[in-house]
Amino acid sequence: MRVAGTALVFLVAPSLLGARPLDAKNSALPRVGHIFIDFDGTIAVTEAFETLADAAYASVKDNSTFPPWSFFSDTYNDAYDAFSTSFGPRTTLSRELQFQTSLDERKIESDSFDRVSNSHVF
Repeated sequence: MRVAGTALVFLVAPSLLGARPLDAKNSALPRVGHIFIDFDGTIAVTEAFETLADAAYASVKDNSTFPPWSFFSDTYNDAYDAFSTSFGPRTTLSRELQFQTSLDERKIESDSFDRVSNSHVF
């Protein structure tokens, strides 16, 4: 899963996902597959960008002057996918760090931030 900005996604080992206290074998607690740590350090099991966008569009009387949120997400995803493909495999920690700290990747993030900021949706 991709997460925009400086958010982190921790993929938890499947063997740990079903871990429950020994005395809670029949626990109704949900199983967690992903843990998101957002830019502000908050933790969630789902991404909140779409919810934030929905709230922003709902907060204005006439949102027809703004591009649809899909414009921002599609433009970001297209740029990210093109860069990710051209960068090549990221099968080692070193290669992943090179990808994450690349100036090209940072430009994708800053361009996306600028598009949203300049739209005045928020």
